[in-house]
Amino acid sequence: LQAFDTNEPSTNAVGAAVTINEWMPFNRRFTTNNNGSYSGWLELRNAAATNVGLGGWRVGRSSANSNEYVLSSATIVGGGHLLMWADKGSGGTNQHTGFELATGGGEIALFDSMARLVDAVEYPAVGSDKSGGRSLDGGVCETAYPTPGASNNVFEISSASVTNGAISLRTGTRKGHRYAVQYLSSLANTNWQ
Repeated sequence: LQAFDTNEPSTNAVGAAVTINEWMPFNRRFTTNNNGSYSGWLELRNAAATNVGLGGWRVGRSSANSNEYVLSSATIVGGGHLLMWADKGSGGTNQHTGFELATGGGEIALFDSMARLVDAVEYPAVGSDKSGGRSLDGGVCETAYPTPGASNNVFEISSASVTNGAISLRTGTRKGHRYAVQYLSSLANTNWQ
């Protein structure tokens, strides 16, 4: 069973395999970076089956500024994620952007090595130790719980029950949002319905 918020369309302008996938502007106690500090973070996702080298790619807080942070070298494996710390730190194998994300909402932009805009998201304010992310269809929403380095969980089922062969699910929703639920008729079936 998978479920997700279908409220907003993807903003990926060129259909690139690498997208901005999740972000946490205000990391108070969730996870520490390689320097032992609680820093905001963002995550890129590679939807392709093959590795993508990101040397020379850029990340910033505005789709109008491609020079805020240039990745020296990084590779995202096929189907994988790259976690980047949105702070002024440095060191280790982790990427540190040299800038912080706005806690009251803002924009994150991704550019390729030729400074062409690949992806951008405008995100609303999210609370302390909460993350925003992309749903399975590319929409922007608050995640059910943060998942740095893993697939997003944007919909949390609080209870499930079966009565006379019917499955009932209980979950929280946000006013004005539409949701989609997909299911597999059996574990042997790989076609979501």
